[in-house]
This record gives sequence, C-alpha cells and structure tokens, in this order.
Amino acid sequence: MNAFFAQLKSKIETEKSYVISKHMQDFSVDNLAKRINKDFPCQENEFNVLYCYSLINSEFLYPNGNSPILYIGQSAGEKHHKKKDLGFRFKHCKEGSDNKINVCLSNYYQKGMVLLLEIFSLKKGFDSKAEEKELRKEFLKQYKSYPIADGASYKK
Repeated sequence: MNAFFAQLKSKIETEKSYVISKHMQDFSVDNLAKRINKDFPCQENEFNVLYCYSLINSEFLYPNGNSPILYIGQSAGEKHHKKKDLGFRFKHCKEGSDNKINVCLSNYYQKGMVLLLEIFSLKKGFDSKAEEKELRKEFLKQYKSYPIADGASYKK
C-alpha cells in the first residue's frame, strides 16, 4: 500500500494490487477483469471501493513533492451493481464500462509504462464517494495539486 493511503487502514476490508503492462500478456488490461473478478466476487449492493493508479519505479514532480500516484477514484452505486463484474470497471487505459477512457492513463499504458492499480474494498458503514473526496483533499493539501490523471476522462 502506498504510504499516502495509510490513513485508510482502519476503513479497509480487503486490498489488492495489480500490475498492468501492455508488454506482458498476463498483466495486460485485457486480462485485468479476470484477475479482479477472481479476487473480488461482486455481490449485489456490496460494491464500495476506492482505487488508485500509480506508476511503478517512477514518480511525478508535483508542486510540493514527488508521488507515483496518477489517479484516485471510487466506484459504488446502482449503475455499477448491475454489471456484477467488478473487473469491467477498471479498463480506464483502454475503455471503461461507461465508454470512458482516461487519456492520461491510456497514454502511459500505450507507451509501455508499468502501472499499479490498488483496489481498497471498504468496510460497511464507510462511503467510497466521501472517502474519495477526503483523499483528493488530502492529496491537494500535501502536493498542492490533484493527481495528474484526475479529470482526464472523456466519453468516446
């Protein structure tokens, strides 16, 4: 777990990390859904996660320090419950379940950078939307910027 997320420790039920690389078939975006669904069998109305994409072996220079974090997100709500396929949600590097693509994540993936996706399933009683908002506020406070890929999605 990235040290930035240590503040979440008491709120996390399950955490998993996934390496994503265009040049390693087992770690491609296409195989990501299978790996995630194996680790997080999605149950109706129990879908409440925070997630983070980071670079491996590299960091960004933010205005107030360095961090490997590219993107902080959350996923919960009725539209995602209907999928019953948690892995489908995490294809931001190609296309997401809602036909969105994150241009920044996609560019790093397509150029062969190795990415790390960390998923944190929250304990009952914690709201992923509220927790994401707090994490983004804390990131802004610490680094004087939002993560570089936040706000970089568009509909196809």
